[in-house]
Amino acid sequence: LLLVVSATVVVLARRSDQPWARVYWLYLGLGVAIVAIRLVFRVLLGGADGHVLVWLPEIPLPSWVLGIRLLGPVTRESLLAGLYDGLRLAAIVVSLGAANALANPKRLLRSVPPALYEIGTALVVAVSVLPQLADSLRRVRHAQQLRGVPARRGQARLGRLRRVLVPVLEDALERSLTLAAGMDVRGY
Repeated sequence: LLLVVSATVVVLARRSDQPWARVYWLYLGLGVAIVAIRLVFRVLLGGADGHVLVWLPEIPLPSWVLGIRLLGPVTRESLLAGLYDGLRLAAIVVSLGAANALANPKRLLRSVPPALYEIGTALVVAVSVLPQLADSLRRVRHAQQLRGVPARRGQARLGRLRRVLVPVLEDALERSLTLAAGMDVRGY
C-alpha cells in the first residue's frame, strides 16, 4: 500500500499534460480490480484452514479434481492471503503505470542503443497502447457530447458499448496504421 500511495503522489506531482500521463488512473483501477478478483477466487475456490468467517454451501465436484473445492468455509487466513497476493500484483501494475505516465515514449525510443532498437520499438509500442486507447476513448466521448448524443440510462448496455467501442477501436487502428506508415517512411 505504501508503494501504491507513493507512486500516486509522485505521479500527481510530476505528470505532464501529454496523453500518456492521463492513463495512470486506468492502471490504478486495474490494480483494484486485480485485488478484487484475487479475493473472489479465494472465496470461490476455498482456502486454508483457520478462523472461519462465513460458511458457504460447498458444491460437490467430481473425484478427478482432487484438492479443489467450490465455496465452502471462508477463512480469515485465505482472505488475507488473497489480499496480500493481490496487493503485490497490483503494486507491480501501478508501478508500471506510474512509469508509463511519467516517461515520454518517444524520448525513450531515442535513447535506446542501436543494437536494441527493434526490441525498444516493440516495447515502446506495447507500453503506449493503453494510453492511446484511453486518449481515443476521451476523444470519442467528447465528440459524442459535441454532437449532442445523450447518455441514456435506459438504453441497453450492448448498444452503449457498441456506440463507444467501435469508434475507439477504429481510431486506435487508424492511429496505429498512421504510426506504422510514418515509421516506414523514416526507414524503421
